[in-house]
Amino acid sequence: MFYGIPRVRNMIAARQMAFIGKVVRGDWNQPAKRMITACCNNTRLRGRPNHHNKDSLVKNLKLLFAKVDDVEIDHQGSLKNWIQEASDEKYWNELVNCLTNRNAELPKRPDTWTRRRRSPRNHGSPRPETNPNPPSPAPPSPPRRNRAPPPPREQHNNTERDYIEENVGEVLYDSLKVLGLGLGASETEVKIKYRALSRLYHPDKHDSTKTGMTDQAASDFFKLINNAQAYLRQVM
Repeated sequence: MFYGIPRVRNMIAARQMAFIGKVVRGDWNQPAKRMITACCNNTRLRGRPNHHNKDSLVKNLKLLFAKVDDVEIDHQGSLKNWIQEASDEKYWNELVNCLTNRNAELPKRPDTWTRRRRSPRNHGSPRPETNPNPPSPAPPSPPRRNRAPPPPREQHNNTERDYIEENVGEVLYDSLKVLGLGLGASETEVKIKYRALSRLYHPDKHDSTKTGMTDQAASDFFKLINNAQAYLRQVM
């Protein structure tokens, strides 16, 4: 305060806090009210501003409640710490007025409000007595046993299929099913699945111990997934 003129910071804080109070007491469907609970700490890129609206909101909340002993604003500006005060229009406006009027008195908190203490839990309580006889150390744990090897992976069985081979490359359902996908699959999922199957069934890379198929069967299946992929690129 300089010659009765409030500090610029206090004036800015008063304007923001008055607006925040109206937002909190407004309808939930208002976008501004939803944005209060949607703030998140995104990583700031190099060369970009290091502060955003949430930083100024937390600073102004701390300035607003600097002299209120029952409220403590954490570094996140958690809504649970000041939502009760902001919901009371009379109390909030009188508290905001204290930012610009040094002669204004702090509003009295209703007795029905819960009182939040600044001190940590069990502050001032006697410390528990230490046990003069510490417990004996625990016995050593038995040596670990060697784990059994994991069961072998199930080999791909192409005989059990839910697609019609003649429809692959012509019908959307069968073209997706030959790739192991459903009707809701995206274009990205089709690309990923096709590349994985191509590495497995390509004639130059096929390993019968992994697929359980002969080289000829794997080559025929590779032609199927090629037809399916070419058809899906046109329709998706």
